[in-house]
Amino acid sequence: MSLISCPECSGKVSTQAATCPHCGAPVVATAHQAAPIPAIAALSPNADPNAVIWQGSPRFTGTMVWAWICFLTVVLIPVGVVLMLIAHFRTRATRYTLTNLRLSLRRGLMSTSIDDISLFRIKDIELRQTFWQRLGGIGTILVTSSNTVAPLAELHAIKDPEAVRRLLRAQVDAARQSEGVRTILN
Repeated sequence: MSLISCPECSGKVSTQAATCPHCGAPVVATAHQAAPIPAIAALSPNADPNAVIWQGSPRFTGTMVWAWICFLTVVLIPVGVVLMLIAHFRTRATRYTLTNLRLSLRRGLMSTSIDDISLFRIKDIELRQTFWQRLGGIGTILVTSSNTVAPLAELHAIKDPEAVRRLLRAQVDAARQSEGVRTILN
């Protein structure tokens, strides 16, 4: 049994009483009055071990939201920044050059690698675009050549890759004609 305040006279009334003993007003427990927390029953040999005394669960509060935001900020953003810097320096250190005779791929910031492919040696040009690359207007061009050292060259993240592929194909055809290279079809 606990006591609550009467809504009419503010006198103390038992929660089990139907009316206030001071003014006779009907007693109804209001929402703003907290329900009493049940006492934990003393364990006796006859007590049911499966009886539920209290149930509760954690609440998804603003504190948990801020905890996740702080976690993502502290852990993932620095990792993302580092990955973006690495990608930035890799793209700045890579250059593709197409001339009327050669396709040059220059890679490296500290140490440099330069690969020249004669256009008349190029056998196939393939364009690959993922969904996200298509949305960004970029793509990867794969060049297969008869070069024995590096027969496959990849031109990553090319802007407007379809136009570059057509231009490269036209230059390859012109270089093959000028060199007198013919393709034998089976």
